[in-house]
Amino acid sequence: MVPQLGGRWTVAVSATQDIAAGSELLLSYGERNNDDFLLHYGFVPPMNPHDDVVLFEDVTEALQWCAAEFQAPDASLDEATAVLVWEEAAAAATEVAGSVDPGILLRMPAVEAGAAAREAGRLRLQAQASVDARFLAVVETLHARGWRPCPPDQGVASLEAALQVALARRCRELAGAFDSGLCQDLERLAAMQAAEGGEHPWAAALRHYRALEARAGARWGGKPTADPGVGARDTQPEDTSWSTKRTGLLVLQYQAYKKMILWDGLYCDVTA
Repeated sequence: MVPQLGGRWTVAVSATQDIAAGSELLLSYGERNNDDFLLHYGFVPPMNPHDDVVLFEDVTEALQWCAAEFQAPDASLDEATAVLVWEEAAAAATEVAGSVDPGILLRMPAVEAGAAAREAGRLRLQAQASVDARFLAVVETLHARGWRPCPPDQGVASLEAALQVALARRCRELAGAFDSGLCQDLERLAAMQAAEGGEHPWAAALRHYRALEARAGARWGGKPTADPGVGARDTQPEDTSWSTKRTGLLVLQYQAYKKMILWDGLYCDVTA
């Protein structure tokens, strides 16, 4: 989609190879997250490697969160010095920030340009625990200046450990905001698929995340609390209409994949 003046759009399709006359044309959906697929196409693709979760709405929110989670190296650190550290962290994040081409924004209607700018500003966690470089820059800057996740712990002396702790804490917070847990959702989806079929690997995912949780629990001396396990929706009267069931299934699939990304971030340092 190419924006034009006046709020109009044109569609430009480019071939990646020579095409013989009369042959079938295939159009790629592109590298989109599940939000785009569900909103614009009405389905959730299986194991989309380009799916993601929003960790923070912007760098400012990330900095505010880190301010509550990190502790200065010296309790007597003066305010002016602390402000300089946070300004350095903000600048480091800005240097690696991705942005939308200003020329494209100028050709967009104001509302769409604002939405595109907000999307670009969001800090995301992608599949396979790939973290937004701006969040990494903030944590790296704080670590270099002696700030550590609080309360201080000898186990987070290295930068890698500090990153893992910070990411795990944020993922735990976001996972806990859902009204049901990942394994609970996967159990429901696996049971539905066993009865009705489908392409999503829910049963395999359930085995994987149960095993991951067990390994983490054995390592940390107890069961982590990432999976709330209480679904508020289970107390609601069931609507048995086909459209409602279809919508409910899509939402359940969509949320399950988001939770899988958060669990990968939470347990990224727990190996098999």
